[in-house]
Amino acid sequence: MSSKKLDDVQDGAVVAIYYTLTNDAGEVLDTNRKGGHALSYLHGVGNIVPGLEKALVGASRGQTVKVAVSPEEGYGVRRDELLEQVPRSAFPPEAPVEPGRVFHGKQPDGRTMQIRIHAVEGDQVTVDHNHPLAGETLHFDVTIDKIRPATDEEKQHGHAHGAGGHHH
Repeated sequence: MSSKKLDDVQDGAVVAIYYTLTNDAGEVLDTNRKGGHALSYLHGVGNIVPGLEKALVGASRGQTVKVAVSPEEGYGVRRDELLEQVPRSAFPPEAPVEPGRVFHGKQPDGRTMQIRIHAVEGDQVTVDHNHPLAGETLHFDVTIDKIRPATDEEKQHGHAHGAGGHHH
């Protein structure tokens, strides 16, 4: 690890932030400010949404950044082609299959996927593969808690590690 001190957010820095995320209506969608721990991420490798990552460049420890992130720079625009019809039998018999429910499964390549039930009509279920925040303008209120150089291992792995080393 480099002993060089970082004064501002830049590529190759591990940045710890406290944030509150709201939607256009001002409803809190997520926050780590209430008894939570700072979120640490490796800047410059896409660990957070692009619009927020761009807005944080050059920010310094203790600084607060407020930014509205468009869907294109957040979780993307909603895409109708990501709606899919599947039979009710694709779900466990005891599963509560109703609009708004979220299910997790495995893709053929082994990655985890999340789907949301969009509609249920008889034995047909419409599932939505869009991210739940796709199409939303995201309003972030972020305070920079800490900034440090990434270790070589963090750079190789493409993400920040927890205190004491490797945590996946």
